[in-house]
Amino acid sequence: MDHAEIRMLDLAVAIADHTARSDVECYARIASNPIGQTRYDLSQAQDVPGDEVVAQRAAEYIRLRGDILPYKLVCVDETVFFEDVRSCRVCGCTDGQACPGGCSWVGPDLCSACVDEAQED
Repeated sequence: MDHAEIRMLDLAVAIADHTARSDVECYARIASNPIGQTRYDLSQAQDVPGDEVVAQRAAEYIRLRGDILPYKLVCVDETVFFEDVRSCRVCGCTDGQACPGGCSWVGPDLCSACVDEAQED
């Protein structure tokens, strides 16, 4: 695979990731939450019969993609919600994919492996 083909594949995956989250948000019934976080009920569709199947398939896709996404899907029974995945502003590492050799958080968006590089900027 050449560089252009890899970039096209990355773009296709990014679009699929965005669409999967959008499908959950659009097709699932919005459930209330006392702490103000939007939750989605996948057990009932909003409008069209069969929408819950679309939302459930999108939710399964998101679960399979795992730590690669910039958010994670949290499921409690048939209710789901999204949480942003914390990532380093310099290297992009996350809790699920640390830097080679390991790192820890020294700030909300900075890992210990990138402190020196961040100070240079």
